[in-house]
Amino acid sequence: MHRLVYLSNFFLTTGAGVIFVILADLKEDFGLADAEIGAVAGVGFLAALLASVLLSPIADRGRVFEVATAGVVLGIAGNVLFGLADSFTVFALSRACIGVGLGLYLAAARKAIIGTNTDGSGQKLGILLSTNVAGFLVGPLLGWLLADFRFGMPFFAVAALVTITAPPTLWWMRNVEVATQVVNLKDMGALLARPRIRGALLAQLFLYGNIGMFDSVADLYLTDLGADERTVALLIWAFGIPLIVLPGIAGGVIDRNRPPIVLIIGVFCAVPAMASFGIFQSLLAFGIAAVIEGTIESFAFPAAQVVVVRESGAAEAAIGQSLLDVAGNLAAATAAFAGPILYGSGGPLAVYGGIAVVGFVLSVGAATQLRQGPTRAPASEPAPVA
Repeated sequence: MHRLVYLSNFFLTTGAGVIFVILADLKEDFGLADAEIGAVAGVGFLAALLASVLLSPIADRGRVFEVATAGVVLGIAGNVLFGLADSFTVFALSRACIGVGLGLYLAAARKAIIGTNTDGSGQKLGILLSTNVAGFLVGPLLGWLLADFRFGMPFFAVAALVTITAPPTLWWMRNVEVATQVVNLKDMGALLARPRIRGALLAQLFLYGNIGMFDSVADLYLTDLGADERTVALLIWAFGIPLIVLPGIAGGVIDRNRPPIVLIIGVFCAVPAMASFGIFQSLLAFGIAAVIEGTIESFAFPAAQVVVVRESGAAEAAIGQSLLDVAGNLAAATAAFAGPILYGSGGPLAVYGGIAVVGFVLSVGAATQLRQGPTRAPASEPAPVA
């Protein structure tokens, strides 16, 4: 039954993915400025960040059903509202609802699939990541197929699919056993005192900065290179296919090996991969670089998650993973907001060269922290509650 968690996650992220193939439409059809497009792209990440910080402790107390339900309701409402929107304010508000809904649902989903101990968490979290990426990739395809009928049609379709598939998922979450602990926001500070968690967060800043920059600029960049909407969707798929296929496999490998080493290798390999998007400016080069970058991140993302979950344990899994969400969404929101502005003023080399330079600095910091030993003793997990 836990596979239902992956299915609902897929549909919720599909709604977020639709947005990134219609950014050019927001500019042409609704008259949004570059800064407003960046704000619409980035506000969802920022909203998910706030949701993760403020509400993930509730999941660690065992209230996964309540947190997941709130996420599903907000996700449905946000998609419906975006489909009806016609102004910057409403676009931004609805995108925020989608972001909060996804942030809440992911916090509950991770807690539920980890359950009462951290065994096999790399594979479980890797599969969840795969469905996350698959949703983001199906979103642009759905947008391309349905937007011609009506602008809001893809968002209405997502809302309907979530409404149909979420109830059995929520029923399973209502009864799942999880390790619990009374936690609050100050416990995040205790986790931040651990070097390997700090290293994972620095890596996450770079990796999600890549995502935010890629998502907010890809449609504009590829359109300037002569791509139509179908080609844009296919090239974004080139980035995402490795992230659909590999994370579950990579997570299993990481479970049996040394996650900090995998993460260090991943972030340093991602630096030249990101720079190549701006250096080699053609549709073919973009597609090749996208496959390489997607493959690297397929290993790096699960490695960061496993590093953190081994430090936090199952009882604090929700707040531990929420720290990753905070770092990731903050970086993605900043990059998504800055991406269209940088692209408009300096072109693709400024965008992707800039993120590569920042990424190298963050990678050095991450490696320094990750090379330090673990700080969590291998104690037994707390008793589960329903």
